[in-house]
Amino acid sequence: MSHVYTAGMIEVYCPGCAELQVFEQPPCVDGHGVDCPEWLCLTCGVALLIDVPVEPAEWLALTLDSRAA
Repeated sequence: MSHVYTAGMIEVYCPGCAELQVFEQPPCVDGHGVDCPEWLCLTCGVALLIDVPVEPAEWLALTLDSRAA
């Protein structure tokens, strides 16, 4: 069976369905545009963050800053 996906659609493992499913990138309200990391399963609605653009050192600094506040 062949699959035809449009821009903004990918096939990845869905933890809600426990199998490969098609995910769609919804309109981004945070201003990321096509780089938005949020993807929604078209079958069950589970949301995943994929390719979150945070470097480990940047994440650690943000975590330590929030704990110090």
